[in-house]
Amino acid sequence: MPHGMTAHIVVPGDGIGREYDEAELAKIREVFNLFDADGSGNIDKEELALALKNLGFGDLNESEVEAILAESGVVTDDSGQIGFQDFEKIMKMKMSTKDSLEEIRRAFALFDLDGTGLITAKNLRDVAKTIGESPANDTLQDMIIWADEDQDGAVTWQEFKQIMEYMTQRDQDTASSRR
Repeated sequence: MPHGMTAHIVVPGDGIGREYDEAELAKIREVFNLFDADGSGNIDKEELALALKNLGFGDLNESEVEAILAESGVVTDDSGQIGFQDFEKIMKMKMSTKDSLEEIRRAFALFDLDGTGLITAKNLRDVAKTIGESPANDTLQDMIIWADEDQDGAVTWQEFKQIMEYMTQRDQDTASSRR
């Protein structure tokens, strides 16, 4: 691929695909090679967990690694090894998930104007004003009630994340049914 170009990769499960630049693809290859110490072209599940940790996905136990393999559709060979193509597939899936979570965090921060870790009807009203909208107070309160699982009058980060993940999945399901 010519320098500066990007490769369009569709990652199963993310619904829309994503552009991976040369630097990202090189980082995936570099991490794989780092953990493929014997140069066999394969790594085991423990090395996969270490690679994921190296890329910022945290410490993963064996069942979490198994869940990632299942989610990505990767099947290890008889010796429990995976090759570079499967590793790359897993990394792209995880990078896509990480990007989505960061987008959700940024969206939450846009509404959590006072930095309390909660979104209130007042926060929604203030955001609406900044974009030139003026929804009725009962509309804003209904939005909070709909999202507020613990009924404390505000939307927490976890509640907001669940709603955003639900809406993303619903949109992906709708797009898939149109094909």
